[in-house]
Amino acid sequence: MLRLPSLSLCLMLVACAGPAPMPAEGSSSPKLSSERALGGLLELLRDSRSFADITEARLESVLAVPFERAADGKDRIGFGEQVTADWVHGFELDRTGRHGPTLDYSLHPVVAGAHPDLTAVCGVDLEAFGAAMKAMGFVAEPYRAEHGRLIHVQFVRDGLVVTAMPRGESDAKAGHLCLWMVRIQ
Repeated sequence: MLRLPSLSLCLMLVACAGPAPMPAEGSSSPKLSSERALGGLLELLRDSRSFADITEARLESVLAVPFERAADGKDRIGFGEQVTADWVHGFELDRTGRHGPTLDYSLHPVVAGAHPDLTAVCGVDLEAFGAAMKAMGFVAEPYRAEHGRLIHVQFVRDGLVVTAMPRGESDAKAGHLCLWMVRIQ
């Protein structure tokens, strides 16, 4: 599993230390479902020709959630929350990364090291995401490892590169690929 240091902000926003808190009985639903999060990314990409088009104001407008600034003063913002009993998700826009600016969306298990099924957070799977990307003019290039195993799919259009990282939904549905991370550069 790929671990990226830039994801620390959105995870800290979700869980500060240790596992994310379980929602209190009678608490409201998450502000943003995983399906709406990925749909929002697609909406954002539809009208973006370069990374400069991805701004804090557009993110907050499209996703309808508030982003928080990084406490370290760097040009990073994030949003994160627990989305199901097993999963947290979050966004991080980092304009100061070593390899250029990035916007990451990622899902992580509430319990570190656990591998819960992705069924509850797989409303937009790799197939649907890829079809939407191709309809917007992105060209897909899959990257494979040993025995043809898919690592990620890179979508390229104009000045944007979008990397979608899939994982099998569950042991029983390993061939159905859900997204656990999307990175825009």
